[in-house]
Amino acid sequence: ETDDIGSPGFTAGAVPLRITHQPQDQTVDGGTSATFRVQAVGLPKPRYQWHFNGEPIPDAVSSVRVIPAVASTDAGAYSVVLDNGLALG
Repeated sequence: ETDDIGSPGFTAGAVPLRITHQPQDQTVDGGTSATFRVQAVGLPKPRYQWHFNGEPIPDAVSSVRVIPAVASTDAGAYSVVLDNGLALG
């Protein structure tokens, strides 16, 4: 009974994933932190898996990825894969 997807209430069924905020490219100084964020809506609720240079990052499964003290070995391509168990059509 609400237009706020993900709120308690009624639904007519599954809602496909939709990314509402993409992660942004960053350039940071060594030793400082970097934070990547993604926001998405859908039912069932989205699950997240962050990747570094195409490989999954163990235990990086939230909508936010923080690198607390960036080192040169952290330079590369970060991406996130979202899934809510619905088949893409």
